[in-house]
Amino acid sequence: MTEVRTSYWRTTDDEDAASSAISDGAPTDDSDGDDTVTPGTDAAAAPEADAEPEPEVTKEEAEAAWAPEARRILTRVAGAYQSLIEYAELAAEIQESSGIHTRRQVRSWIVPVLDEVARLNHEHGEPMMTSLVVHKADGTVGTSYDLALSLAGIDPIEDPLAREKHASQSRLDCYQWADANVPSGGGRPEMSPRFQQIQARQRKERRDAEQPNICPHCFMAIPPTGRCDNCG
Repeated sequence: MTEVRTSYWRTTDDEDAASSAISDGAPTDDSDGDDTVTPGTDAAAAPEADAEPEPEVTKEEAEAAWAPEARRILTRVAGAYQSLIEYAELAAEIQESSGIHTRRQVRSWIVPVLDEVARLNHEHGEPMMTSLVVHKADGTVGTSYDLALSLAGIDPIEDPLAREKHASQSRLDCYQWADANVPSGGGRPEMSPRFQQIQARQRKERRDAEQPNICPHCFMAIPPTGRCDNCG
């Protein structure tokens, strides 16, 4: 199946390279494909040369299809207490369920989609579902959570720890709203396991750095001079 590269998603460099290749009589190579948006086609699937190309999908059409799917998926995630979903996992499921695929990197298209989810949540009086989406590396919420805060009339939260604590409360709101299996008493907000792990490591590093250097002979603290006042 021949993949269709929409001009909207193609970078200027790609277009210039393709134009130059055509004018020089050289064959063009669309296999790079970072900008491919193809409905109903897995980006990793091998194309069939003689098949009809899939219809083009513009950026606006793709986002319009992806946002409701993202909201539906996050509603499902909210239905399981303390559940989270990583950006890459959400992106893969959005494409699979919508039938619209792209080779663009996740970070280049997922934010506008989640921004629209934040707007839909606000319009429908729903909790901040973008709090359920976290980065794999550090377990933090992304910029779409900042938009959700803004829509709710809340100022940006600059402190990372305070931001994640607020997001954990928003997640609890999601679980309660979705009738998840919340423990009696309403459950409690929890920061992501990955973020908690990083915080615990940083606390340990700070404690270790604050530990005084102890003299092995008299077991008294050695001053910054590096020489024990008792033992010389």
